[in-house]
Amino acid sequence: MKKVCVTDYHYESLKVEQDAIESAGAVFAPMHLEDEEQLVPIADQYDVFINTYVQLTERSMSKMKPGAAIIRYGVGVDNVNLDHARKCGVHVCNIPDYGLVSVAEYTLSAITGLFRKLQFFDAKVRRSDWSYDDCGPLRNFDQCTVGLMGFGGIARTLARYLRAVGFTVIVHDPFVPADAVKEQGCTPASFEEVLAQADLISLHMPLTDTTRHLMNSETMAAMKDGAYLVNTARGPLVNGEDLAVALSSGKLGAAVLDVTEQEPLPLDSPLFSAPNLTLTPHVAWYNEQSLERIHILAAEEAVRAIRGEKLRCALT
Repeated sequence: MKKVCVTDYHYESLKVEQDAIESAGAVFAPMHLEDEEQLVPIADQYDVFINTYVQLTERSMSKMKPGAAIIRYGVGVDNVNLDHARKCGVHVCNIPDYGLVSVAEYTLSAITGLFRKLQFFDAKVRRSDWSYDDCGPLRNFDQCTVGLMGFGGIARTLARYLRAVGFTVIVHDPFVPADAVKEQGCTPASFEEVLAQADLISLHMPLTDTTRHLMNSETMAAMKDGAYLVNTARGPLVNGEDLAVALSSGKLGAAVLDVTEQEPLPLDSPLFSAPNLTLTPHVAWYNEQSLERIHILAAEEAVRAIRGEKLRCALT
C-alpha cells in the first residue's frame, strides 16, 4: 500500500487531501516536521511527500524510494533542491496556478495604492493634517510606467489588469521571447532599461543564485528617484537592509513587501523603521478561492503520483 507524508503544513484542515488519498487506496500521514533531520530516518517509508517549508536536499532524498514524488504546496521550490532530486531519481512538482488571480489582484492593489499615495495620506490624516500641497506629483495611471521583472502566469495576469486601467507596462524576462511579451500588449526591455524607465518595479521572478538580492544598493541606485518597489514573489530577491536605506534616504519613494528574506521578520530588522514601507505577512496568495484550489490541486497531484501517472506540473 502506498503511503503519503505531509512533511509540514499551516492549514486548519487537510480533509480534501486525506479523502482523495485514502480513496486512492493509500495511507495519509500528516506531520509537523521542524526540519529535514526529522525526515531522514523515515523517508524510506513513504512514496509521496507533500511539502511546505521543510528544506529537502540529497540528505533526505537519497533515503527516499526510487521514483518517489515531492509535491510542493505553492509556486516556489527554493526549499527543494532540484539538482539533488534529479540525482536521486525523485520527481518534484509544484502548484503554480492555485493563487494566480489572487496574487495578481493583490499586486494591482499595492501598485494603485502606491501611485495614489494612500499610505502617505493616511499618515497625514492620523496627524490631523488634511492638506495635500506636499504630496508631490500625482499623475493619471496612463502617465506612469510599471516594470515587471519576470513574466510568468501571475505577471501576465497582472499586466492585463494594469493595461486595462491605463499603465504602460515594460517587461524583463530573459526566458520569455520578445514576441510573447508584445502579444500581451507590453514592451520587452533589458534589466537596465526597466531599472531606468519604470516608475514602479514589481518582482515576479523565482529565487535562484542569480536572482538572490537582485534588488540591492546598486540596482536601487539605478532606479528613478522616488520610484516604487513591490515584491510578491520571493523574499530574498530584495536585500532588506539596502531597501531600508533607499527608503530612508528618499531614493525610493515607497515600497510594498508581502515577502521578506526571513519570515517572520526579526524584530530588529531595519525594515520596521523604514519610512513609506507597507509590510504584509505573505498573504498575497490568500483568498477563499485560492485556499480551496491549493488543497484540491495538491490532492489531485498526490493521486497521480500514487497511481504512477504523469504529474501535471512536473519540474524533474
